[in-house]
Amino acid sequence: DTYTVVRQHGQGGSGVVLEVTSSGGDRLALKRLALGGTTSERIKRFRQEAGWCERTRHPNLVRVVDRGIVEPGGDLFYVMRFFPATLRNAIKARVEPALALRLFLQVLDGLEVAHRADVVHRDIKPENLLYDPSEVLVVVADFGIAHFAEEELLTTIETGPAERLANFGYAAPEQRVRGQTIDQRTDIFALGSVLNELFTGKAVHGPGYPPISSADPAYGYLDSVVDRMVQQDPSARPASIQEVRTAIEDARGKPPVEKNETVDTSSPNTAEGRAGLRAEAFTFSQLSPTRARPFVFLVSNAPRAYT
Repeated sequence: DTYTVVRQHGQGGSGVVLEVTSSGGDRLALKRLALGGTTSERIKRFRQEAGWCERTRHPNLVRVVDRGIVEPGGDLFYVMRFFPATLRNAIKARVEPALALRLFLQVLDGLEVAHRADVVHRDIKPENLLYDPSEVLVVVADFGIAHFAEEELLTTIETGPAERLANFGYAAPEQRVRGQTIDQRTDIFALGSVLNELFTGKAVHGPGYPPISSADPAYGYLDSVVDRMVQQDPSARPASIQEVRTAIEDARGKPPVEKNETVDTSSPNTAEGRAGLRAEAFTFSQLSPTRARPFVFLVSNAPRAYT
């Protein structure tokens, strides 16, 4: 396949994201990591992220559909579905409360698959939760600083405990202190802040954050859930995504919340894994468009022309 660059869509710490079109006319996103000035650890993380997102398939997880090396220069790239927005856009648009909860539950579904594979995201924030309003679809993206299970690593990578990898606006207390344990509860802390922000427009920063009940009393039952999720002590938080769902169900006092059927396809030996679901995309904050430009990619020693 060949891809034509339409514009630069965004940029983050682990690469630049381009909006591209395939030779078949599909609108896609291409994430490119320039090797110049890039550390060996960042390169390993980029490869690790691409490989895991290529193997793992779920409607609420980003999925890589192509990857390789740019020639000349040797930059790394991978290709995903294009998403026009993130949950940051949904928060700014002040989506209806029912939709806000629906989107949050999709995030839970996607992240649960990662957690079951012993993958801790470590950088959950609205910008890393991609959104397609036309399909009411959210996917968890940007696993560039995630902690993967040992069997998922291309090489042994250990993030130094003092490395400031996450966006500290959503970072759990244990991410701010040297030598603390980082696990699923770290992601749950960030999710609690995102949940509050979806309803109130304000993330959780200290004890004075506005509760959901102040924005919509009908959804005030979620305040107790947020309070548990953002506890300073990890042991006081829900220990798993399922516990978060149960907390929502108990607080609401209604039948269980709707859940997407999760499919852990880390093993390609399942029918679901072979079938393949929808390809997903990466995105970052919006940047100015750039003119289309030609370049050539080499994938598995087979040249691919990009115009």
